[in-house]
Amino acid sequence: MNSKKAEVYGGVLIGARLNIYTYNDNDPNQDYSISVNPFSPFVSAFVGARYYFGNNFGVFAEIGAHPHRHSSYNASVGFSIKF
Repeated sequence: MNSKKAEVYGGVLIGARLNIYTYNDNDPNQDYSISVNPFSPFVSAFVGARYYFGNNFGVFAEIGAHPHRHSSYNASVGFSIKF
């Protein structure tokens, strides 16, 4: 399906998230304590397509899935430039 002007691709992302935050409450009657694991590994997958209008300029669209984040999805569209 790939040609000089168009291509379809996919991939897997493997990485880690670092979550650091502070929570303060002004309620003197409540003692809120939040414990969060600041480091969490993740895996996500994506597929995309790219089309070049000329030799160096094109557009792309991607969609990805994050199964460990309650089946959330993301989509991207943009421009591609070859150097």
